[in-house]
Amino acid sequence: ATLARAACRDHRRLSQAAWCLARPAGGRSMRGCFNAFEIADAPRPRAMPPPPPLAPGVEAGVPLAGCAEPWFRWHLSRPALRGRIAEELDVLRQVWLPCAACFIFMSYAAAILFRNIAFYQYRGLEYYADLVVPHSMTVAVDAPGAAMWIDAVTGQTKPLSDVLKAEHARGFVFVADARAKANLTALDGRPFNLRDFAADNLWDLSHSPAVSVMNEIVGGTFEAFSLGLCLLPAVLQFRGCSRPYSLAMFYRLQRSLALVHVLRIPTYLATTIPGSATHCQSVRWTSAEGERGGYEIAQSHVQTVWQWFFDTYNWTHLSNCGDLVFSGHCATAMTNAMFVHVYAYRMFPGKLAGVVVAAAWFLLVVQVFFVLCSRNHYTVDVVIALYVAPLSFLVENRFWPQDTSPRSACVASSAVPGRAREDFGV
Repeated sequence: ATLARAACRDHRRLSQAAWCLARPAGGRSMRGCFNAFEIADAPRPRAMPPPPPLAPGVEAGVPLAGCAEPWFRWHLSRPALRGRIAEELDVLRQVWLPCAACFIFMSYAAAILFRNIAFYQYRGLEYYADLVVPHSMTVAVDAPGAAMWIDAVTGQTKPLSDVLKAEHARGFVFVADARAKANLTALDGRPFNLRDFAADNLWDLSHSPAVSVMNEIVGGTFEAFSLGLCLLPAVLQFRGCSRPYSLAMFYRLQRSLALVHVLRIPTYLATTIPGSATHCQSVRWTSAEGERGGYEIAQSHVQTVWQWFFDTYNWTHLSNCGDLVFSGHCATAMTNAMFVHVYAYRMFPGKLAGVVVAAAWFLLVVQVFFVLCSRNHYTVDVVIALYVAPLSFLVENRFWPQDTSPRSACVASSAVPGRAREDFGV
């Protein structure tokens, strides 16, 4: 940069000297002009070293006016957009089928089908407690808390003696099938969950609907962040940085997300863990705020094979249970963070890339916070997601080290080669 500035300064001085000698008046000699502009005493510029090779994906620059190029360039002219669209369409013809397969898998199989199957085999923690409760006992019906009338739909409970004494019960003969159940009212509103680090040390915000909404908003913001990064190189390029193809980036993102969810599905189907969320509690449970569980009601929507494939009730009502290990929200957020990390350092200069990457990792921390505080997952679900997702992303980069580029040789110069280990300086 110093040599370039020196050469540029000497070029301006020589131009000024030439203008001086071309003047018809003044009678100045060449020596006088050189002395006037201090050319004679100026040190001679040293030989310029050969220019370094262009970074991958950087086209040979067109000389711009002046000695210094701008640090970014918009590609919004009609010829530039026409050429870029032609290249993107060439990439699209190569990736549309696998990209569509990844999208269908993510939006249907991973989001609906396999989660319905997992919910079908779900059992709450009270199911296992009921198995060890004594099945035979002798107790008076009117004993306090001994016999309770439980509405199987609403979960409302009242002493059986009160039901038998009610006005509408007179003249009827009641045949009761008495089955001993775990007394969830003894929990005093505490959730009937496994022991968990986050539940013991973080705030319990599961009773706040706003927290559940914010959890979904953060996940959607992360997706929009990654998609915006995919679209940016179509119209903007920074000096000395790569300009990957938008559809190639989108395909890599979809492929990485599909891979991590392929690993997630057999994990939560293999072992059913009692859910930590409020909606995964039994209808017999009531929180300290008066909120009642009800997974039995939501589970009625996944009792047949037809419902496994086509019922979207639990997907739209966010009432799924049984798909805990590992967290899909955190795995998706971690994959997006890895994606932004890799491409930000290819597309942006150092400081700007650092800001973009810091924003991505901050969103990941916020996502983890809301997942744990809303009690949607146990801590183990989040921990496993945070190391499985980056490992699966690196495996994906290992098997597909190069981004898809146009088939035409004349436009292949802007491809973005490189393996994941090179992106992380290994």
